[in-house]
Amino acid sequence: MAENYSDILRVRIGRVRASVKAGNYFPVAGKDTVRIDAETEWGQTSEWQTQDGSGGTVTTAGNLVKQKDSKSIAISYGGELLQKFIARNNLTETAVSKRIYAMLPQVLPYFTVSASEVVRVGELFVVTVSPEHGYSGASTMVVKVYRENEDSYPVKTLTEITGRPMSDGTVAFTSSFDNASDRGIYDVEVDVTDTATGVTSSKRIDKLITVVPALCPRPADTTQGYETITVQAEKQYEMRLWRDVDGSGLNYAEWTAPHGSSDTAGYDLIDLSALPAGTTLCIRRENGAVYPMRMRIKGNVSPGVSSENGTPNFTYEKPLVITHDENEIFDWPWMSFGAVTFGDNMRNVVLDGYGYNRTGIRFHPSSDDAAINTCIFVSGGAGDIEMFGIDIDGTGFAGIMAKTDPDPDVPWFWRGNWVLDNLRIHHCTIQNTAGEGVYLGYYGSGKLKGTNGQGQEVEYYAHLLDHLRLYRVNFINTGLDSFQVNNAINVDICYVNTTGSGASKQGGQNYASSSVFDGRLYNCRLLKCNGPIAFCGPLLGEVRIYNNVMEAARYSGAFVSTLWKSSQYEHIDLDGNGVVDEIGMYIYNNVIKGYSLGSFNTDYTLAKYFMDDNIIITEIGTDKVPTMFTGGEGNVFLKASTDYGYIDELLKVGDSANSNYQPNYNSSLIKSGMAGRTKYDIRGYQNWYKTINRSGPFLGIYKDTTVEDLTIQLAGIVINSGTMDTTERAVSVKFNYMGQPTRYRIAEVAGLSGVEWVNWAGDTIAFTLSEGYGEKTIYAQIATDDTESGIVSAGISYGGIIQFADPEVKRICVSIWDKDGDGELSLSEAQAATTINRYSFSGNTEIQSFDELKLFTGLQNIDAYAFSKCTALRSISFPDHLTGLKSQVCQGNTSLETVHLPDSLTSLGGGCFSDCNALRNVTIPEGVISLNDFAATGLEEIVIPDSVTSIGGFRYCASLRKVDIGTGVTTFLQNAFNNCTALEVFIIRAGKVPSYAGWTLPDGWSGSFYVPDDLEEAYRAANGWKNFSTSYKPLSEYVE
Repeated sequence: MAENYSDILRVRIGRVRASVKAGNYFPVAGKDTVRIDAETEWGQTSEWQTQDGSGGTVTTAGNLVKQKDSKSIAISYGGELLQKFIARNNLTETAVSKRIYAMLPQVLPYFTVSASEVVRVGELFVVTVSPEHGYSGASTMVVKVYRENEDSYPVKTLTEITGRPMSDGTVAFTSSFDNASDRGIYDVEVDVTDTATGVTSSKRIDKLITVVPALCPRPADTTQGYETITVQAEKQYEMRLWRDVDGSGLNYAEWTAPHGSSDTAGYDLIDLSALPAGTTLCIRRENGAVYPMRMRIKGNVSPGVSSENGTPNFTYEKPLVITHDENEIFDWPWMSFGAVTFGDNMRNVVLDGYGYNRTGIRFHPSSDDAAINTCIFVSGGAGDIEMFGIDIDGTGFAGIMAKTDPDPDVPWFWRGNWVLDNLRIHHCTIQNTAGEGVYLGYYGSGKLKGTNGQGQEVEYYAHLLDHLRLYRVNFINTGLDSFQVNNAINVDICYVNTTGSGASKQGGQNYASSSVFDGRLYNCRLLKCNGPIAFCGPLLGEVRIYNNVMEAARYSGAFVSTLWKSSQYEHIDLDGNGVVDEIGMYIYNNVIKGYSLGSFNTDYTLAKYFMDDNIIITEIGTDKVPTMFTGGEGNVFLKASTDYGYIDELLKVGDSANSNYQPNYNSSLIKSGMAGRTKYDIRGYQNWYKTINRSGPFLGIYKDTTVEDLTIQLAGIVINSGTMDTTERAVSVKFNYMGQPTRYRIAEVAGLSGVEWVNWAGDTIAFTLSEGYGEKTIYAQIATDDTESGIVSAGISYGGIIQFADPEVKRICVSIWDKDGDGELSLSEAQAATTINRYSFSGNTEIQSFDELKLFTGLQNIDAYAFSKCTALRSISFPDHLTGLKSQVCQGNTSLETVHLPDSLTSLGGGCFSDCNALRNVTIPEGVISLNDFAATGLEEIVIPDSVTSIGGFRYCASLRKVDIGTGVTTFLQNAFNNCTALEVFIIRAGKVPSYAGWTLPDGWSGSFYVPDDLEEAYRAANGWKNFSTSYKPLSEYVE
């Protein structure tokens, strides 16, 4: 019986499995000891076969206890060392190998950067720079701190003079942000220069430091000195308020949250608009007990009435800060309907989870009824919200939801009327949600239709989110998408880690990222998804996805992208503002792992869609990018899924089974890239090489100095995006280059002899072709400080056919001036025109733009009324060399917004632009002598040059707020500025008092009238001008 029982038991043990993970895949020989941990299923015994670099393999018996084993290996010498773990039972065995890439101590500077990531205004912050990879040389360090996404002017520069060196070479740099206006997000750039070699290594870590508002000092005695603020909601609530505590300019308030019993779980929104600016609201609990709480707060403007700010007393620099003062993590259980709600147009609020004692807030359901809702709501017109230092553990739907749903009866929250601005979520953990981790923005981006309360059918779009920042957030086991971001522009999502996205495995909502936005997703690790990695589209603008490690579920495609089926929609007015949006998708320098690349819902190639320099690992063996992508260079394709040893060996990366794709210094990945779109890798290191690009998010673990790196190379130039001809002398020139140029030179001179070098200004510059029509050749060269590229050239034909933007304008021009009968108008035919008579365009209600008029350089005469009553005309550009315009030439053009007047102009006929009530701005050329031309326009400001001596014709300009008149004026005509009802500022700079005619200014006008200091009394005494004696101010007091 015993033998039979043993046989049965032996069968049921099952096949042994094992997983292995090393603590360090890139140790320093002679310094580091590597610990390797192993776990098994059905293992009974274990064995290690290890290498320490000293030669040979050492076999030792393992010590498998509770299915776990570990091994520590002191690394003696450099090299690629194979470590093998073998697990056995009495039926099977399995072996797992890991490569350890041991390195010798490095002589070039490599380092890590850390910082005080969340610092309050007035507190010291620390940036710590520590050497890595065994580097121990003498060096100099410079730390530069920039406002996020800026790189021109650091707000702080810290050197070792201000740092504190430590024995291991680490230097700690300290500083502070002391002003309320310093609140914001900062990037940190560090340069370390090795003294012996002169080599500098640079790192840039985005959004490393966040400066948040200071907390108000707590009153020394909280039993007195306060005022009581009573808030009436569904129940009555009281808050205690201490103003200007310790002269800080800040205020401290306390609110004891009611117990979340069944009769208070749904209490009404509490109006906090009575609190003053710069208040810290400390949440307290009755007797310090832990019980379910709900905080629903609002401003004083109902979203059913308007989108007006409901808390105007709070500002960006002095917001309301909600926090706590507990010594341990603030335990916040919540019941149904959520834990926190920001509503009723509440703005400029910060949820500071760290509190006075740098702990945190942990939100979690108190009972099963919490499983029906979201933890934190930002709704009802709330915006300008920041939250950090919180852990949301368990929800019935989303962790955080931020949106105000569109409604046909509340147009003030439609797109174009309101934006949810400046939502910042950072330094949080969101886990175990039934729905999304965060749900930001209304899910649909298209046009909506509905019937409002008046029975009218209306069309509208959901509002946008602007300047959304989601960074340094961890998502763990979210039931649906970890982060869903919709209808958002200017978005940055970075340093976000997701594990186990889409745990509910609900198809269509089990992504790490689901997004309809314009912005960047970068430096993230989206791992162990239960579905695809990302759902993208339709797009609102340009989306850049780069420097990420992204792993879909084994049998899921990596991406799902919803686009369009016809190239005519590549540029589309998605936001409904009447402006065509240019869209593009750039996916580069990522690790992308999935069953396939996924589904891209389109059947054509788009001009601004690129998928370059990625590591693409698929089970089906994808070997090219989808057809929609124009670019597909530098990608490394690998057919593999769970054969991690094969992936590691082929790519020479750390441990793909554990999502470590850091390549060794000599991996093929370090020079297989082609596009070179990123300046920094995921760790922050600036590219090692100038003309060699990587595939994937990582540079090598250190620089391979044996790689040949061309210093600089200019492959070619492209003029006007590759067009063959131009009707303009002004063209754009794009350099196609490799390296990091510091200067360039360009001219229509073969060999560029005698042409000056110019500081590098980016890959695209403006260039002006030489005069004279015909074929033009442009020559160009780039250089570093010590190396010059070869000279390249490209050609373009100057002349050719005019490309009219307006087909109606083209029809008219061709009918009058096309001499060769080809149905087109050439530049030479346009230049042969000498006159535009009053009947050619006058009264035409179809033409919308005629900027090509500037090409008619032979014009000598434009008749009066030539373009009058063209009510759809929005833009017109008159040609250079034109000296005069006759009367009423553009009179009554009610849509006219933009006018270009040439510098050669000296006269404008009467009423030239009268009744052009959409014309907001115009530049009067220096040289014009008299003005009587702009009555009843939409001008808001006008600057009249010194050349003008006589002024009239601005009457009935109802939007005109400011007039600045030069030194030449001697005469004002009658009614010059009469009925300019919005006029606030009137400046005359002339050295003598000009003559006054009737109603030069409106009767009773009392705005600010600036005149030269020595003429104030003369104006007060002069005929006509004395009517405004109380308005005069000295010109020296005028401030722009």
